[in-house]
Amino acid sequence: KEEAFKYIASSEKLSDWLTKVGPIHGIEKVELVSTHYSKVGDKRKATRGDKATFTEELISVHPYANYAYQISNFSDFFKYLTEKAYGCLWFDTIDDKTRVTWVYSFTYKNIFGRLFLALFVPLFLKKYLQKGLNNAKEYIED
Repeated sequence: KEEAFKYIASSEKLSDWLTKVGPIHGIEKVELVSTHYSKVGDKRKATRGDKATFTEELISVHPYANYAYQISNFSDFFKYLTEKAYGCLWFDTIDDKTRVTWVYSFTYKNIFGRLFLALFVPLFLKKYLQKGLNNAKEYIED
């Protein structure tokens, strides 16, 4: 559980496991806005393979159990759909195995944003996040 938490939360490793799936480009680069990315209020800026950027800010951290963040400052078309997105990852141990649960949500600027994201999330984002967790799992188990 500790190893999974450290790997998935790591700014240095994010581009290794969050890779391109369908129309969503993987993370190419992560820059720390704060000195670290380990306590509430810390920020990092992520750049995807399509050069789109966004800022993540930690809003809750419980080492090795869970952490939550908000995403803002979208540079791509998401800036027209939403002000913020929220993500939370939980790390649980069940039958001596670590289970990671990732939940995502969005705020909406308008009805178009709500409709688009209602389609985009199950068709594309869910697969992107699941592939990322599968990539992380492969690395951690090696």
